[in-house]
Amino acid sequence: MTQKCWLGIDVHEKSLEMALLYEDETIKFFRADSGNWAQLNQILEEQNPLVIAIDAPSSTNQGKMREGGIRAQLGLKNQKWQNCRVSEYLLGIGGYFWTKAEEKNCPKWMRNGFLLFNFLIEKGYELASSEQKGSLLEVHPTYGFRWLIAPKKLSKKSSPKGKKQRIDILSRFIYLPQKNLNTHNIDAILASLLAKFYSTKEYPCYFVGDPGEGQILLPAGEDIFPQKLIRPFPKIYQEKWLKLGF
Repeated sequence: MTQKCWLGIDVHEKSLEMALLYEDETIKFFRADSGNWAQLNQILEEQNPLVIAIDAPSSTNQGKMREGGIRAQLGLKNQKWQNCRVSEYLLGIGGYFWTKAEEKNCPKWMRNGFLLFNFLIEKGYELASSEQKGSLLEVHPTYGFRWLIAPKKLSKKSSPKGKKQRIDILSRFIYLPQKNLNTHNIDAILASLLAKFYSTKEYPCYFVGDPGEGQILLPAGEDIFPQKLIRPFPKIYQEKWLKLGF
């Protein structure tokens, strides 16, 4: 009998780094060239993952943060935070990583992410949100790890401490037999784990953002609103988050 499995994809400029998590906690790694749909299609047909989680925006910025109604709900009275998605504002994601309104202005890895989401939707996967169930998720490993390590501070993934923190977090949920995991492997594993959490409901998750422009799935963590993680005003952000029902 074929095992159930969940796929996590870490999107890059030239490649898709993938981790396939099986129900017996076996993990297999795959790699495909960005845009090489034949490679990816072979993996999908052979493995048939129940849910796919992707570390990339699912769509461009749809201008929600420029709408008066949403800005009023968020209590924004100045002109800041207009060129990002609602999810990016709520999480305090820096401007360098904002998703632009026009695809041509987005970095290559983001454009690859848009193509990937479109390809999978055409294959029959449905984008999940707070409004509908689905088999395709947008995730953000850095914030996923931050939520799971709360209230401790998460170090940069490129540092030895940050790598150890992430491996320790993953080891709480699955067995990691592999040694010498790189940062791409680690992010892809976290994405696959979030896909499993969403699919099996074995760990609480929730969506952040506006469903009209793509929401990010996060694990609930030990504290659903971990202090000092949502910058720059944690308590205020929590109130806005609750008010908007994200």
